Amino acid sequence: MTNETTELLRTLKRWKERAMEDLDAAMREDPAATSKLMVAIAYQGVHAIWAHRLAHAIWVKYPALRPLARLLSQLSRNLTGIEIHPGGVGSSLTTAWGWSSGRRRSWVTTC
Repeated sequence: MTNETTELLRTLKRWKERAMEDLDAAMREDPAATSKLMVAIAYQGVHAIWAHRLAHAIWVKYPALRPLARLLSQLSRNLTGIEIHPGGVGSSLTTAWGWSSGRRRSWVTTC
């Protein structure tokens, strides 16, 4: 395998691991979450995080494609109602708030 292929496979493995961590966090933190499949399909906060990670990767690695990253963030906002700028800086990101059992919850994840 070429170096590019190996790097792509490593990146995809990391993205899959992060997605599974997000699903685990939602299952752990939200008493209403009944399955990882339901979280992956129906939780707009998770969708917003995933779209942000893709847009942020484009923003950082390919500066010439920043308009594409911004477009992706706007598409995500229209679909989820959550806007996260792709150039956001910081080690943590609070993205989704919800009401559960009378308490406010937040999911915090690193980018």
